[in-house]
Amino acid sequence: NFEGMDIPGPALTATIATIVEAPAGLAMLLEIGVEIAGALMAMVLVGAILTFHLPNGFYFGANGFEYQFFLTVAALAVAVTGPGAYALGRRKTS
Repeated sequence: NFEGMDIPGPALTATIATIVEAPAGLAMLLEIGVEIAGALMAMVLVGAILTFHLPNGFYFGANGFEYQFFLTVAALAVAVTGPGAYALGRRKTS
């Protein structure tokens, strides 16, 4: 519930997060288009850190940004490295 978290424009923010996270999560699960999906997920996570988690400090137990930071780094790693060798969306190399 974004309304109870003092996030600006909770309905719009929730809609954008859902529109990005659902298809990006499915793309990452199926390992198709993981570079784009990882970059999109990282952008949403940075938004979550800046709008809600950052004022709470670092630690996860206090609703801090520790976990979201980890997920951001993981999403960026996937965006940079691309799919694995056995992924459905892997690049063919000669």
